Amino acid sequence: MTKRLFAAMAQVLLEAVPAKRWAFAGRDVLLAAIAAGSSWWIASALLERDQPIFAAIASVVSLGPGVARHSVQAVAMLGGIATGIACGELVQFMPGLPRAVLVTTSVLIAMFVAATFGLQGVMMVQAGATAIIVIGSAQIDAGVLRIADALVGGCVALLFSLV
Repeated sequence: MTKRLFAAMAQVLLEAVPAKRWAFAGRDVLLAAIAAGSSWWIASALLERDQPIFAAIASVVSLGPGVARHSVQAVAMLGGIATGIACGELVQFMPGLPRAVLVTTSVLIAMFVAATFGLQGVMMVQAGATAIIVIGSAQIDAGVLRIADALVGGCVALLFSLV
């Protein structure tokens, strides 16, 4: 029963997802996945970090399918992540405010700062999303480590962009 159900689900999935879409995205998806794992491993080894989340995120954002120039995306992504981390870390020190207010404030500041520096589109979103992760994790003073993680991920993405 389980084998037949799995086979039926696989057949539906294969029919629902055109091969052209997979062919278009396949190379970049594979590169992003391998770079994410590599970034995590390198940041864990070099920086002695248990959860180098920003290393993996940096690689995936930089190497995502549909991005015309991965190397340019990697540099801009580092700007978005650094902006989000800095703004999230700054807002965390606002005493006595509910977490929802901290999230709102950090996203507002991060996205406006990103816009001020000329970061566009997904990088502004990256700044806001990163600020949310910083506030949500509630680890005060981890900003430098997070930026180091992102640098590792960005560097790995730059190397993978040469492939």
